[in-house]
Amino acid sequence: MKKVLLSVFLLCVFLLLPTTSSSQIQILNQKTQTNYDFTLVNELLENAVETIPLDGCVLLLIQDEEVIFEKAFGSYSLNTVVPIASATKWVSAVLILDLVDDGLLSLDDKVSDWIPSFNNRGDKEEITIRQCFSHTSGLTSTALCLNYQQPPWTLEMCADNIAGKNMEEPAGTAFHYGGASMQVAGRVAELSGGDSWVNLYA
Repeated sequence: MKKVLLSVFLLCVFLLLPTTSSSQIQILNQKTQTNYDFTLVNELLENAVETIPLDGCVLLLIQDEEVIFEKAFGSYSLNTVVPIASATKWVSAVLILDLVDDGLLSLDDKVSDWIPSFNNRGDKEEITIRQCFSHTSGLTSTALCLNYQQPPWTLEMCADNIAGKNMEEPAGTAFHYGGASMQVAGRVAELSGGDSWVNLYA
């Protein structure tokens, strides 16, 4: 799992690199992992903090349980604590795709095939896992459970709470960024994987 997560992260970094010149990218590609020149990565993140704008961010790269790079940007320090929030989405996608690779789940499975509270709910019955992760599920982000980050809410309770809310759009018709579909997909992962989200991720 660690190698998969690192690979996905590095892919995300290199997807951002087209903002640099081809000659710069060529120089980057010639570096070895242990002697990597992070100058352009530093510039990219410093620029992002200023232009987005962000309070700050931290980049931490770990390979084989060894820290190979860490740096704080903006007002953040290496010890700044922030809610992980949407930074979990790409990690969650990796876990879901692991379940797909293991044959336990399909991206085209309907949520209602896994979560009973989505049955007999009109358009909600047609929502797929793929739509959950592409933010086209139509699910509302106003569900009560999304405003709480501590127990007693479980993924099961949250998914059931979301199932009882009106949809913003019919499934597959519009993009709405939010956390509701992630909670629902997380519950499907628990059911298909036969364990809690925490244990599946560990």
